[in-house]
Amino acid sequence: MGWADTAMMIGRALPDIRFVLPTAPTVPVTLNGGMPMPAWYDLSTLDGDRSKETCPGLDGNIEFLESLIADEVASGIERNRIVLMGFS
Repeated sequence: MGWADTAMMIGRALPDIRFVLPTAPTVPVTLNGGMPMPAWYDLSTLDGDRSKETCPGLDGNIEFLESLIADEVASGIERNRIVLMGFS
């Protein structure tokens, strides 16, 4: 919900856009000493080249986000008018 105010402000200027603000699931995060926190996948480091990181758990969350978009499309919102916002 940290982006709700921003989405509402932008939404006033872009009334034809649907803003969806999903919350990441709470999962243990290696980078956080294994403590549970909202995260789309398990982060192990912020150092170096992360382009080859496997991102465990990400695939299931991609499916979840795609289902949110599909729900909006089913309700009549065009795909190009949907914005996913947030931070975990």
